[in-house]
Amino acid sequence: MAEEAKELTQFSWNLVTRNLIGHPLLRKQLSRRVQALGKLLRHYPPDGVHLHVLLEKNPHRDLFTATLTLRLPRHILHTEKTAHEPILALDKAFKALAREIDKLKAHQRREEEWKRKERRERLHVLKATGFASEPLPESEGPQDRLAVVVDFLKRHYRRMLEHVQRHIRHDEWSGEIPPHAVDARGVVDEVVRKVLRDWRRKPADTGWLVWFFRLIHEEWERRRREFRRAAQERVSVDTDVKRPDEEDLTAGFDAEQPLDIIVREYEPVLTELRELVPDPSAPSPEEELQRRELLQSLQKAIQEWPRLEKDVFELYFAQGFDESEVAQILRLDVARVREAVAKIQQRIRILLFTGQA
Repeated sequence: MAEEAKELTQFSWNLVTRNLIGHPLLRKQLSRRVQALGKLLRHYPPDGVHLHVLLEKNPHRDLFTATLTLRLPRHILHTEKTAHEPILALDKAFKALAREIDKLKAHQRREEEWKRKERRERLHVLKATGFASEPLPESEGPQDRLAVVVDFLKRHYRRMLEHVQRHIRHDEWSGEIPPHAVDARGVVDEVVRKVLRDWRRKPADTGWLVWFFRLIHEEWERRRREFRRAAQERVSVDTDVKRPDEEDLTAGFDAEQPLDIIVREYEPVLTELRELVPDPSAPSPEEELQRRELLQSLQKAIQEWPRLEKDVFELYFAQGFDESEVAQILRLDVARVREAVAKIQQRIRILLFTGQA
């Protein structure tokens, strides 16, 4: 039982080699560097971290390339270094990756998003002890950098889907789009296709999750423009047209939505089981009623807000992005985002005291 608990608190990692036969001494040196790296990541949840190590020898000369790809809950860090000795290439790559981690942690200390109360309470239970002493079996784990990106997409697919669904509801309630006119999966899957096509061209100054959400907003704005153009041309959008996912998804596959399997893989059955078990820390029925009434009032009030404040509320307050990240997603100055956050906070304070925002 103790051994099982230990495994649950260790980060996973895998090693892929090309044109190279693993030497025991090389493995020992690599494991030592992986363990040292794990000490920098102990505040992350164990299931949110994976390290992919690729060590490759040039087939034509004595030149070795060490490529490290580190998947974190909200980021993917990547370093690649070359040297005439494999140990030296690994050493340079791990030092570069450690510098990237330090930069990221400095940013996280400023935003404090990763230390919110719920997160801290969970970390007391799930705090990691570092990386596992051995890599995953050879056939397990991502085999290249793209596979790491795909795994990152899978982990955030549901979050992106729910984000789009909320946008759809807001625009339906405000009358900007007809009810049931947009399929949230279609929006997210189009973004996934763009990521898989252009992942090598991701802006260097933009985090992976921020980039995903920027693409979501660009795709959603493109579709909103299409609706406005259709309305101007007086094209009826009220016709009851069967969406492509209605029948095919029931059958388990849709050629237009090939990534629907991601959602099914990502939905843990345990979530459904946990919902059947009463939570002793759950609010009382009276508290839950008050919370629902407040949320309903806020939801109704949001429909009257300007588009910018709706977007900032969703990204900053609901999704937890900081002001600079929201600015990157919406392609705005940080000052405008900061001003919108202040206005929203004022609206919420008024709602709490008067019931109107």
